[in-house]
Amino acid sequence: MSRPALTRLAAPSRLASAPTLRPAAVLSAFAPSASSSLSTSASSSASAAPSPSPAAPLPGATAAKTRVFPARKAFLFDYYTHLLSSSQLILLFAHDNLSVSDLARLRRAINAVPVPASASVSDAGAAPAKARLEVVRTGLLAPVTRSQAASLEPHLAGPTALLTCPSLSPPYLAALLGALARALKMLKHAEQGAKQPVLQLKAGVLEGNRLMAAPQVEAVSKLPDLDVLRAQVVGLLEGGGRSLLGVLEQGRGGGLVRTLQGLEKSLQGGEGNAEGKAE
Repeated sequence: MSRPALTRLAAPSRLASAPTLRPAAVLSAFAPSASSSLSTSASSSASAAPSPSPAAPLPGATAAKTRVFPARKAFLFDYYTHLLSSSQLILLFAHDNLSVSDLARLRRAINAVPVPASASVSDAGAAPAKARLEVVRTGLLAPVTRSQAASLEPHLAGPTALLTCPSLSPPYLAALLGALARALKMLKHAEQGAKQPVLQLKAGVLEGNRLMAAPQVEAVSKLPDLDVLRAQVVGLLEGGGRSLLGVLEQGRGGGLVRTLQGLEKSLQGGEGNAEGKAE
């Protein structure tokens, strides 16, 4: 066998005797540098990232849970708030045995009553508006009345109707009560033993801050118009001023001095007569 052939046969034996490098050994060789680089990058990213803010407390942990009302209840709550805050006249009624047609008839009777032009209104410059009759839910009306200056909450029991009006006038109030009384008489049933419709006045709030019982509301309805009341007050003030002016005029002309001197003489004469009778 020639020498080149022997060289070719010896080469595989040298390759077989050389140590083989496994993947695990390669990784272990580079592990220290890799771990150091990973730790360095992790520390740099941790230092660059902002510290997390503390978790916000749950609403129930610091305060009571807020009650959420359905859309219908939220609407009625806002509607009742608007009625009470924008009305100069609020009347509370207890009702019973009133059907939908009966309520419609009562509302027509209210709308037929004209509003006096002299009625006071809550909004300056606004025209007087007519009254409205509403059947209310006392469970929603009660929290609304707590925020008012004159609360109707003690009178909220049973089926309740509310008559509100942004204007106030005693003659208009009397006309409303009369129209409701006449309409109720027409709604009464002729059958023996039948349940009669009821609409009874319980209380009222005038000008937003004056709570009155039913007899007081009826007494207010008997007063004259506001313009007449103002004229009467002005007349009383002018009458007192005129009397005082007359007395001052008399004093300036010497009449007051003469009157006082005459009164002094009459008193002295009375004392002399009393002493003569005693002697």
